[in-house]
Amino acid sequence: MPKSRPRIPKENKVRAELQLEINSQCPFCMSKDVGHFEVHHIDENPSNNSINNLLLLCPTCHSKITKGDISKESVILKKKNIGENVEYSNLSGFFLSQEVFQKELKRLLSKEDSVYYTELREHWNSYSLITECSFLNELINKSLPKSIEFGLLPLISDYVSNHLYNDKDAKYLYNQPHIYMHNSEDEGYNLPVYYHIRLVGILYATAICNKVDIDIISQNYKNMQSIFSSIIEGIINNLKADEIDNNKEYPTNYHWLIGEIFSITNNWFRQFNELENFVKTSSYVDYISSCTRWCFSELYKGVQSQKIDKKFMIQQFYYGILTEYFSPLLNNFLRESIEQNIISQIPDEFVKPILRFSFNEKFAMNYEEFCKENFRVVNSKEREILKRLRMFLLDNNKI
Repeated sequence: MPKSRPRIPKENKVRAELQLEINSQCPFCMSKDVGHFEVHHIDENPSNNSINNLLLLCPTCHSKITKGDISKESVILKKKNIGENVEYSNLSGFFLSQEVFQKELKRLLSKEDSVYYTELREHWNSYSLITECSFLNELINKSLPKSIEFGLLPLISDYVSNHLYNDKDAKYLYNQPHIYMHNSEDEGYNLPVYYHIRLVGILYATAICNKVDIDIISQNYKNMQSIFSSIIEGIINNLKADEIDNNKEYPTNYHWLIGEIFSITNNWFRQFNELENFVKTSSYVDYISSCTRWCFSELYKGVQSQKIDKKFMIQQFYYGILTEYFSPLLNNFLRESIEQNIISQIPDEFVKPILRFSFNEKFAMNYEEFCKENFRVVNSKEREILKRLRMFLLDNNKI
């Protein structure tokens, strides 16, 4: 009577991982009848259940290996090749389980030439998802609820935090003076953090346009509005304040990355404000302004610790927030959210310099004229916005 083969520990999980590895098709004959595939032990030792010793195959090819029609050397080479070059033409295996998802995403994040980075590079001049990018489309469009449930954003946040922590002394990359980019090859992608900033931006922009409320589908991760602020915190910790030329708009690459974050959140305001995208009961009404508020909280601390120049913070506030707030096209649900979540939280010491710069930049009006409600050079819609802002600031003892 033949001996029974020992069972593979956690066989279902192992099969799921092996199925992902081969993209649900036999690596020799490309059969896709994966439900009937069998696990082959490459060294022919049924007790060696290391994942590196296992390969999922169709029964026909498995039989050919047993008979010697497919050599052991061919099997070893096939395992090596698919391990190094996983293609994502079939992404179903990526979402088999949270364990598989996190393992595979971490693997992609660790490879500079992986599909994750290749497809993000295609977005060098786009805030919106490019449909030709099949991996990102699956990750942040077709399977967004699964991606969120399996921890996509915390994984990205942790990866960036670890990268920034380990690159504290990377003056050659981040702390060097920023040079303006002019083409897709140079547009920020020599700064690894930019990939992940861009991913978060595209993810939320796509969700907004699809009317997918991430806060509702996220059961386990409720603090996702801090993802950008945690990046800014890490950036400020790494800044070499005594080596910065603050006369430039973006003194270092770190400053440019901060500017890109506010450019992205500003874009979220514009997208969500569009009539076809806006839903007054959506969490985005407060999410976008809360996310931006936490980012500015880190900038305020950066100014107070003399890591960030006050002029830089003021400019980011104007271009990142007040340009949208002053727009007559902004609906009042979002305007109120900006007031409650952002303007009310400006430290008293920064209120006057922020407003002084912003009024001069937008309306050629000085701060004293605003306080006296002297709005001579603005149109009727802008006048109403300024009156509203003045009243809000008075009610909150900000002026």
